[in-house]
Amino acid sequence: MLNVKSAEFSHIDLLNPAPSLKHIAFNFTNRCNLRCVYCPQGTHPESFHAESSDDQIRKIVDYARSHDIERIDIGYYGETLLVQGWEDHCRPLLDQGLYITLVSSFSRILKPEEVEVVARFSELQMSIDTIDIQLLKQIRKAVDARTILYNTHLVRSYVLANDLPMPKIVWTGVLTDQIVSGIPDLVAMAVSSGIRSINFNDVAYFEGTSGVARSIYDMEPQDFIQAAGTLERARRLAVRHGVELSIGGTQRVERRLIEDYGIERYVELTRKLSSFDDLDPARPVYIYGAGEAGRTLRNWLRAHPELRFAGYIDSARSGAVDNEVVLKFDDYKAQPDDGGQIVIGSMHENEIERRLIDAGVVTYWRGYNFFQDGGAPKIAGAQPSADIVRSGIQGKFVMPGDVMDDVPPGMTRMCEAPWAEIYFDPKGEAYSCCQRGLVMGKLENGVSIDDIIGSDAYRRLRQQLLTGQDLDSECLRCTGRQAVPVERMRDHILGLMNADARKAAGAAGAPHRDRD
Repeated sequence: MLNVKSAEFSHIDLLNPAPSLKHIAFNFTNRCNLRCVYCPQGTHPESFHAESSDDQIRKIVDYARSHDIERIDIGYYGETLLVQGWEDHCRPLLDQGLYITLVSSFSRILKPEEVEVVARFSELQMSIDTIDIQLLKQIRKAVDARTILYNTHLVRSYVLANDLPMPKIVWTGVLTDQIVSGIPDLVAMAVSSGIRSINFNDVAYFEGTSGVARSIYDMEPQDFIQAAGTLERARRLAVRHGVELSIGGTQRVERRLIEDYGIERYVELTRKLSSFDDLDPARPVYIYGAGEAGRTLRNWLRAHPELRFAGYIDSARSGAVDNEVVLKFDDYKAQPDDGGQIVIGSMHENEIERRLIDAGVVTYWRGYNFFQDGGAPKIAGAQPSADIVRSGIQGKFVMPGDVMDDVPPGMTRMCEAPWAEIYFDPKGEAYSCCQRGLVMGKLENGVSIDDIIGSDAYRRLRQQLLTGQDLDSECLRCTGRQAVPVERMRDHILGLMNADARKAAGAAGAPHRDRD
């Protein structure tokens, strides 16, 4: 079995690290008052449903207090507001000063005492697919968009009136063919309501659901290309107004876009750099960003002598990097127009794109994904299969556009979950993430959270991700984590563990061994 040790801290074993959890998620209940057309709620046998015991909640709270837990999520599957006295359960958690997220449909108007508690959360995730009132009723049944908007403003106004820290409010939905045309309107409504984050999950086809709502991946060709264009319009609207718009399953959509319409149409629509062949040899190339991503892109560019590199661009400073010029963006804009084309090479891609849009720059490419992909050109993927049945916490499902080989040899998923996260259902069963349906252990008499995360099941999952070998079927086809070279994943996890060890050593005042 792989045994990965830290060169800096000899006691660190990546397969069996010291308790390193940062994120715990649990539900007070797994019942829900909605019957969304794409959700298996309502199809489960009664034996599936449960409420978390006071003992389980106490164990989670005690663990969070005694360990360096950075985040707690409540309600990832189930409606917290259904639980009688949920506010009293939450107050002791909120008193700990932790980053705590409440996930809820917010489908009924909050009572004043509920607003007081909700306003204390660090983050609120509100379920809303569309601002079309009738369409939302058709999709989520017992919910009204006006109620969600009213609750949004109830909480925000209470926070403002009482001089409290404003919680991060995230509108969340499920991307389907029924609502995709209205996403730009939802973004605009979010902007006008002070919402700065929107998240859409990819729709899955669960056993027992109606099948009324489809993935845009399965739309007819003309409808699909229109939907892809609408998503890009919504993305640019969000960028322009400083809204973080996250859409799950985009890699599947991009795969079909390339397969059906070609790489040129893909680049034209998404502005994502697919290879250096996208650039015009007759125009100078600027790279916006002189950090790791920007310098890496510059090095790759050296293999293309037909392209003339004119320098880096930085938002705040000018100077030089590796003996090559760095222009402050304002200076770049002030110089005579040389027909330059800009490649964004920075993790701050959205902020930079917003700056370019505001400045009227139209010839640019988003290059950060190209950097993350290791410079591999975008190509049509493997043929999808409709026969891959997957198992999640909510039951069995099929994911549109699934393929058998999403992770090529030598690659793995960039996933920290088996080191940093754990999800509990109300019965105490533990899961490694919000998607994967394999029970990793159970929080019960004589079994602690540390026992679970140190189990053989967790060691096996960590080994799979660190080596890319025998990857779990859910990890293999996960749309939430990027496929990366194995070495990059190992270095990333080792960096996280070393950082934790340095923090612990610093807190204890203990010296640590330097690198050899």
